[in-house]
Amino acid sequence: MKKFYVALLLCICFLAFAQGENDNWHFGKLAAVNFSGTSPMVVNTSRMGEGQYPSEAAGTVSDSNGKLLFYTDGTTVWNRNNEVMDNGSGMSGHSSTQQLVIVKSLSNPNQYYVFIGGQFSYGNYLRYSIVDMSLGGLDSSGVPLGRVMDNSKNILVTDSSGNGFFTEAITVVPSSYGTMWILIPNGQNLNAYTVNSAGFSNGNPIVSPLNFSFPLGSDHVFSIKASPKLMEADKFSHYLCISDWSGYPDFVNKVYSFNDSTGQITSDFSLVINGLSSYSPEFNSNASVLFIGRENLYAIDLQSATPTNINYMLLASLSYACGAIQRNKYGDIYVSVVNSPYLSKILNPDAYGPGISLHLNDIYLGSNVSGNPMISGAGLPQLVEKPVYGSGNNCIPDITLVSPETNNNYIYQVSNTITAQNTYTVDPGKHITMRAGQSITLLPDTYIMSGSDYLAEIQACNIGEQLKSRKNSSQKISLTIDLGAKEKARVDIYPNPVSDVLFIQSDSEINGMHIFDMAGRKLNLRADGNKVDVKSLPAGTYLITVETKHGKFTEKFIKK
Repeated sequence: MKKFYVALLLCICFLAFAQGENDNWHFGKLAAVNFSGTSPMVVNTSRMGEGQYPSEAAGTVSDSNGKLLFYTDGTTVWNRNNEVMDNGSGMSGHSSTQQLVIVKSLSNPNQYYVFIGGQFSYGNYLRYSIVDMSLGGLDSSGVPLGRVMDNSKNILVTDSSGNGFFTEAITVVPSSYGTMWILIPNGQNLNAYTVNSAGFSNGNPIVSPLNFSFPLGSDHVFSIKASPKLMEADKFSHYLCISDWSGYPDFVNKVYSFNDSTGQITSDFSLVINGLSSYSPEFNSNASVLFIGRENLYAIDLQSATPTNINYMLLASLSYACGAIQRNKYGDIYVSVVNSPYLSKILNPDAYGPGISLHLNDIYLGSNVSGNPMISGAGLPQLVEKPVYGSGNNCIPDITLVSPETNNNYIYQVSNTITAQNTYTVDPGKHITMRAGQSITLLPDTYIMSGSDYLAEIQACNIGEQLKSRKNSSQKISLTIDLGAKEKARVDIYPNPVSDVLFIQSDSEINGMHIFDMAGRKLNLRADGNKVDVKSLPAGTYLITVETKHGKFTEKFIKK
C-alpha cells in the first residue's frame, strides 16, 4: 500500500503533460512526419505503402510523450521498430480503402481499437481489431512492441439487424460523458456506436436518418469528418460533413449538426453543397470554417451562417487531385496531393477571410533510408481523440472527493481546485487522472494503492474553452450551395520571388486585388491592370488575394 500526501500549487512546469498521442503521422508510400517539435520533421523509416501504390487509409498512434506505438494502412500493422507487429498482417482492409480510426480502450490503457473501413469492390466488410501494447516481442529496452490480439482480429461490425455492411467512411467523436462515439454512415442512416469501459457496442448503434439525396451504398465512395466541439452551442455539439465522391447521380456534400450527449443528428443545422467533388473535408480547430474540395478547394464560413446566407470562397484551383485534408494536433491543416512528394498547408485557417490561403509544397518528404521517394497518397491519419469528461461545455470550479473511487479510467477536470479527503482511495487496477487549474491536494490518509494508475496535473480547464460559439445558435439553418456551375479558373503570379513588379495572370477578368502581410493586415497597394508595384514593401512573405467572377484566389509571394 502506498500512502501519499500531495499538495500541488501551480506546479505547471513539473506536471506538464505531453499530450503526444498524435505526434506522428505515417501515410501514403513510405511517408512519415513528426510534429513533436516547433517545426514538422520528416521521418524516413516508415514501411507503409512499401512495394505498392500509396495507401489511402492511414492511422498512427503514439504514447502521451509522443513515442510512436504503431501505425497501419488497414492491411498491416507496423510496430515502432517499423516491423510487422506480431499478428499484424492479414488485416481486413485494402490499400484503396479510404478511412480508418484508432480509439484507445477505456478499460485497459494498453489496448487500442482499430476500425478499418470496408470496400465493396474487394469484398471486405467494415471490421475492427484490438492491439494490445503489453503483448508481443520486446524492444532493445525490454518493452513489449504490441500484438494484434488473436481473439479480437477482423471482427465484423454489424448494424442493428446483425448484418455486416460496406462503407469506407468512419470517424470518431468524444461524448460528453467520457466515452467515444464511432460514427459510420450506411445507406440512409448514421450509425453511432459507443466505446466505453464495457467495450464496443457492436450491433447496437444509435441510428439517425441522413436524408441524403440518395442512399450511401456499395456503389458510392464517400467519407465523413467531424468538427471539434463547439462551445456554448446548446442545441448541438459538433458539425459532421459527409462527402460523396463517386459522382453519381451528382457530387453531393452535406453538413449536419450532431449532439454528443445523445449520439444523434439534430435538425438545427443543415448545409447541402452540390456539384463539388470532395474526397476528405476538414474543419478548422474552432469549427468556424469548413475546407472542402478536390481539384477546386473551398473555404466555407460556418460561424457567420444565417438562415438565409452562408459565405464561401474558392481557395485554390488545382491541376491535380487533393486527396485528404487533415488537421494536426496543433490545429494546422495539411493537404495531401495524390502521388506528390510534398504535403501542402492551409495558412491562417482559423479566421475566415482573405488571409486564408493554400501554401503548396509546404513540407518536402524526400527519400527514405533506402533512397526511395516518399509519396503522399489519398489519405492522412485522423486524430486519435481523447474522452471529454463533464456533461456540459464548462468545467465545474471545485470538487472534493470523500469516498473510495468507484470510477475506472476516469478524468476529473475542474477550473480551480481538487481536494481528496482522508477516506479517498484509488484501488489497484483503476486509472484516475485529476486535472485542475490551480491546485490538487491529497490530504493525509488518502490512499493510492499499489497497482493503480494515478496522474495529477495542473491544466487550465479546456472543455471547449478554445472553441468559438456558433452565432445564432437558437436559429435553425438549412441552406444549399450549388458549385456545379462554377467553371475551373486559374490565377498565376510571377515572378516569385519578386523585386519590383508583380504580374497577375488569369483566364478571367480581374475585379479586385488586395495584399496582406502574414499577420493578416491589408496593405495600401493598388493594381495597375494586371501588375502591382511592390518595390515599397520590406523584404518578407506576403499574401495576394485576386477576385474574379469565379471567386477569390489567394497566393503567397516573397518580396526580395
